[in-house]
Amino acid sequence: KDGSTFPAVVYSSPVFSEHRISGIQGFVVDISQSKQAEEVLKESENRYRAIFENTGTTMIIVEDDTTISLVNAEFEKLTGFKREDVEGKRNWPDFVIPEDREVMLARHRQRRMDSDSAVKNYEFRMIDRDGVVRNILLNVDMIPGTRRSVASLIDITGRKQAEAALAESEARYRAMFSQMNSGVIVYEPVNEGDDFIVKDLNEAAERISRIQRENLLGKGLFTLYPNLGDSALAEAMRRVCNTGVLEYLPPTYYADDPREGWAESSIYRLPSGDIVTIYNNVSDKMKALSALRESEERYRLLVEYANEAIFIVSNGVITFPNPKCIEMMGYSADELLGIPFTDHVHPQDRQAVAARQAHRAAEAAPPTTYSFRLINRHKKEFWVESNTVHIQWAGQPAILNFFRDITEAKRLEAQLMQAQKMEAIGTLAGGIAHDFNNILGVIIGYTEMAMVHSGSDAVSRRLQQVVKASERAKNLVKQILAFSRRKEQERFPVEIGVVVEEAMKLLRSTLPATIEIRRHVPEEPLVVLADPTELHQVIMNLSTNAAHAMREKGGVLEMRLSLCTISSQSEIIGTDLEPGPYVQLMVSDTGRGIDAAVMDRIYDPFFTTKDTGEGTGLGLSVVYGIVRSLQGAITVQSAVGRGTAFTIYLPCAATEETGAETSIPDIMPQGGENILMVDDEEYLVDVGGELLKSLGYRVTMATSPLEALQCFQDGPYRFDLVITDMTMPSMTGVELAKRVLDIRPDIPIVLCTGHSDLIDAQSAKSLGIREFLNKPIFIQDLAVAVRRVLDEDRGSALREKG
Repeated sequence: KDGSTFPAVVYSSPVFSEHRISGIQGFVVDISQSKQAEEVLKESENRYRAIFENTGTTMIIVEDDTTISLVNAEFEKLTGFKREDVEGKRNWPDFVIPEDREVMLARHRQRRMDSDSAVKNYEFRMIDRDGVVRNILLNVDMIPGTRRSVASLIDITGRKQAEAALAESEARYRAMFSQMNSGVIVYEPVNEGDDFIVKDLNEAAERISRIQRENLLGKGLFTLYPNLGDSALAEAMRRVCNTGVLEYLPPTYYADDPREGWAESSIYRLPSGDIVTIYNNVSDKMKALSALRESEERYRLLVEYANEAIFIVSNGVITFPNPKCIEMMGYSADELLGIPFTDHVHPQDRQAVAARQAHRAAEAAPPTTYSFRLINRHKKEFWVESNTVHIQWAGQPAILNFFRDITEAKRLEAQLMQAQKMEAIGTLAGGIAHDFNNILGVIIGYTEMAMVHSGSDAVSRRLQQVVKASERAKNLVKQILAFSRRKEQERFPVEIGVVVEEAMKLLRSTLPATIEIRRHVPEEPLVVLADPTELHQVIMNLSTNAAHAMREKGGVLEMRLSLCTISSQSEIIGTDLEPGPYVQLMVSDTGRGIDAAVMDRIYDPFFTTKDTGEGTGLGLSVVYGIVRSLQGAITVQSAVGRGTAFTIYLPCAATEETGAETSIPDIMPQGGENILMVDDEEYLVDVGGELLKSLGYRVTMATSPLEALQCFQDGPYRFDLVITDMTMPSMTGVELAKRVLDIRPDIPIVLCTGHSDLIDAQSAKSLGIREFLNKPIFIQDLAVAVRRVLDEDRGSALREKG
């Protein structure tokens, strides 16, 4: 009704009425399912047919009576018969040679009766259409549910022929094996080389091993010769066992088995996995070469492992270079042959080296040992000490050279000279600091005394400026002493703007007029935790580099100080700063800029773009080290021809009063005790004595430590306190303190020093010295220190009585 169709079978017959056909009657049967089944069967048969035809192997189906019912195309190729001449017309035994036919029929009958126990794989010989006999490997099985069998046929004629050829080869091998002059032994590996069992050997092997055949066969090599287990031979045999790669073992001396002597070996693996070793006794040959080899070995070790570059200059180029020479020059041996030797010499040294070579060519006697500079492949210059010998090479005059790299020695020599110079400067600085401290002490002492007795506010204000200037001078001396001592700098809150101002003053007096200096320093104090000397060094190093970049054409050096806040670690690219407030210091110039190719190396120690003698390459590395040690960061922006800007970020410290003016307090600590004061500077003794007397103390003054010691010995209990200088003639302050304490261990001592490498506050206290003061000393510091020591001493005495 819906117009769809279906397969059907119609059965019909005529209907008769009065002997005439009056109609047709019948019925219709729907055969959809049977049609589908037919299609499935047809598809299955097509798949089977495709596999049968295209398997690539000869396939046949045999009926129960041995009639061939079906063959594929490969059968036609194998036998030469067309399938239409075979299928249903020929019996399978017709193709089998008579000698194998009965066996074939017997197996066919057995398979028909009991297919499970029947042999399914066997070989036989068949005859093709041309009468050629072929060796066939048959694989046969019954088709389930039928009396048919299906078989695959594999032509193994070639394999059989190969086996026959192998047998013939084996016979030839056996003949050669027996007659060879080289010893041949066949081993069977055990556990991948734990041992090797002797399976076969020839007569020559018996002679070499000096053991009879029956005593070797079936024995393990390492069982017979335990010392061979770790030998090069054993290792080579194991490698061949694992890899199958042929190995040659050079002449080896065997001393721990009957084969004593030299033998060379070839080792390879047979397809069966057995290992074959071929030995040749080369003892006579090795003895003949022994002396020559020993001589060559000594030469090789001398030349190849020498720590000096050894080479020959022939026809103006380097020949026969040893490994150290190749390493030193950076070129391969072949590359050196194409470069004149003088091209390797530093341009500034070529004339001197050429002059020496000319003298040598004229058979003069110039020094055979001298030093000069070379340049390697990487354009790096280095110093060498050259020792040369005139020789004949390949029939021509040549020079044998021995070069020793003395670059490090030259560097250490320069470093030593620099260290000695710096030590001398440090010693000079220390001496100047000592004398200057004494002068400042007199200035400060008398100025403070004048302030106390001036009675005039105007005069006091002027004197206050003297004290303030003295304070700055004192800080300057501290910087000099820090330089001379080279000690870790003490860090405390520093107003960085003050350091910038002082650095700018120094720069104005040193830079040429073609460089304009601009500064932007805010009025509010910006404080960082640092050492002023380090900050000063950072500013001066950056400013000096900026000035050098503008020395040819002039320009603008700008220093800008500001406060900034960093909100995240990634805000400033290239840094790892923690979020928080930072002081930002920018030092910029309008100079020639930095090439992008060297930007990554500007902080490397000893790297410099300046000409030789104009820079050490330490400036920026020192800046970087100081900034990082202060938990800060440094960035740079630069372009060739457009100037450079370095920006430094330093963590803000708590704002404190820095550089406050010194003033005389309304109430100065006073007392009435008796004090012995010692200093070799008469002015310092006078001013110190007057200051202490103005505070109510009784003071005995001495300008000689020997005089002071005698005075103390005459009346040790007259004094309540001893104040002594450190550096004095005849006796140091420490020595005087020890002598005084030997006489009276309870006497408090205050040690004053302007400069000393022998004592500091900690070591002074360990000696029993109560107080350690650095010169020059302000009246407030002196008054507080004296009162503190005396009060501590009195408290200790009261505690002892209690």
